[in-house]
Amino acid sequence: MKIETKNMQLNAVNERKCVQADYEFCYSLSKENMEPYFKLNLLEWDKNIFERKFNFTKSKILEYEGKRIGFYSYYLKKNYWYIEDIQLLQQYQGKGLGKYIFRKIEGAVKKSNVKTIRLRILEGNKAINIYKKYQFYVIKKDNSYILMEKKV
Repeated sequence: MKIETKNMQLNAVNERKCVQADYEFCYSLSKENMEPYFKLNLLEWDKNIFERKFNFTKSKILEYEGKRIGFYSYYLKKNYWYIEDIQLLQQYQGKGLGKYIFRKIEGAVKKSNVKTIRLRILEGNKAINIYKKYQFYVIKKDNSYILMEKKV
């Protein structure tokens, strides 16, 4: 079922903690969004790796009109914040949710003593343009991955 998003109101987006019942949604959404980039880089999507790295306590579910539309997760490492995931249903991409998520993350980072944010992206992922728009810059390329950073 296609959901109309033309007149989406960002102030109507609800954010909540991720719970066990959200796992299949998060897994399916991640696979749908990311598997093409894995294939592009001659890598194989591995459910076991997703299972091991997925962390309920660090993930936030985004809902709109009572339906899950995406999730994101970030956490503090030793000397930087790391964005693990930002995943949105395709029909909600390009609606300003990325900006909403970055504002949330940057708000938390500004309240901490650590002012660096990092993320990793696969080569060919069009989201790199969004990250560059928000002043992330490439600090390392390693095989099929690009490591990006931003100072807040």
